[in-house]
Amino acid sequence: MHPMQIATILGLPSPESEVDSARLAWDAASIMDGWIELQTVAPWESLIAPTPSRGRSIRNLTVNAFRPFEMLPQAWHAREFAWYTGEADASRERPLTGPEKLEDFARKILRDWEDFLMEYGETLKQEDPEVRSSRGEVPYSIVLRAQRWHVAFHHRQIVDFLRTQGIEPENVLDVEGFEDLDLPPSIY
Repeated sequence: MHPMQIATILGLPSPESEVDSARLAWDAASIMDGWIELQTVAPWESLIAPTPSRGRSIRNLTVNAFRPFEMLPQAWHAREFAWYTGEADASRERPLTGPEKLEDFARKILRDWEDFLMEYGETLKQEDPEVRSSRGEVPYSIVLRAQRWHVAFHHRQIVDFLRTQGIEPENVLDVEGFEDLDLPPSIY
C-alpha cells in the first residue's frame, strides 16, 4: 500500500502536496532508458542468471518493471489498473529468448510510454483521476509514483548484480538523485 492509502485507512489526514505527475512520468522514462542501457552491456548469461532479488533474472525483472508502463496509458483512459504478476509476467517473459528480443521488448514499451507522455504530459499536470486497482481506488499519481519507485528499486539491483558479475557499466544513472523517490538503504 502507498502511504496515502494507509493514512486514509487509519483516518489520518493525507499529506498535502502537489504532485507533478508529468515529472514522475518522465523520471520513470529516464530510469527505463538507463535500464535498457544496462542490458546492452551484459551478456545473455548474466541477463538470465538468478539475482539476489528473490532469484529473479534481469530478464524477469525487466518484464516485471516494464509491463506496468505498458498498462499505464490504458489505466489513464479506462481509469483501471489491473497489474498482476506471476503467470502474466511469465507468459511475457517466455518469448524473450535472446538479448535482442529482451531489448526490443523494453524499448517498445519505453517508446510507447514516451509517446503517451508527449500526447498527455500537460494533462497529467492538470488532472489526477481516480483509478481502480487491486488495492482500491487511488489517484493516478499514486499508481504512477509506485511504478516509478518500483522501476528505480529494481534498477539499483541490476546495477549491483552486474557489478558482482564483473561488469562495470559506464554512465550509470543515479536513481537516488531523483526528487522524492525515497528508496530504502538496502538494495535487496
